[in-house]
Amino acid sequence: MIERDVRIGTPDGPMEAYVAHPDDGAPFAAVVVYMAAPGLTDGLRGIVRRLADEGYLAVAPDLYHRFGDGITFGPDDRDAMMQMLSRLGDDMVLRDTEGVLTFLDGDARAADAPLGCIGFCMGGRFVVRAVSAFPERFAAGAALHPTALLQEDSPDSPHIGLARATAELYFGFGGADAMVPPAHQDAVREQVEAHGLAATIDVHDGAEHGFMLPGARYQEAAAARSWERTLELFGRALGGG
Repeated sequence: MIERDVRIGTPDGPMEAYVAHPDDGAPFAAVVVYMAAPGLTDGLRGIVRRLADEGYLAVAPDLYHRFGDGITFGPDDRDAMMQMLSRLGDDMVLRDTEGVLTFLDGDARAADAPLGCIGFCMGGRFVVRAVSAFPERFAAGAALHPTALLQEDSPDSPHIGLARATAELYFGFGGADAMVPPAHQDAVREQVEAHGLAATIDVHDGAEHGFMLPGARYQEAAAARSWERTLELFGRALGGG
């Protein structure tokens, strides 16, 4: 495996990102990895490496780049993390995504083919935003314990954007996720059915928010099932791995 830290140009300035891919066999189908609220942590880097082990070129952008270098949060940093989240708008992430797309277009190791994306917590919402904003670029998206997909007071609620998506999708919700009430799951189902999207929606019994990520709320069964579904999806839609 080859790992590298890169700097990607964005409309808001240079952005650090972590990239991993197999040693040989390029070009590789590419997957964008959207971080959870703790940031570009060692755990997220491990997810990038897992995708590389599966045969993909995976890139995880540091979406906090505009606020400082290498910002991450641990379990005791909740207040500071929530303040940071209040500063990061979905529109900023879409601008960062433009930079990632340009980077991949210029990397000969990335296949000239539709992309996949995967995201966790807020990153799951960014998956929905990305496949909706760039339907011509993304063929697959996996949103794991995604937050704030239903924003009832917003005419631009993320779930509404699914009307523009063409990607095949996987949603993995936690059945015991206090941050994502059933109404959010129902809103996604309604959009999937209304627009005839190819999508699989799992609600994992007993899984709490963050069940995919290393830490106290990790649930092995839910994580294993979500990985299985995601890799099957990428294999179908991206033709790589």
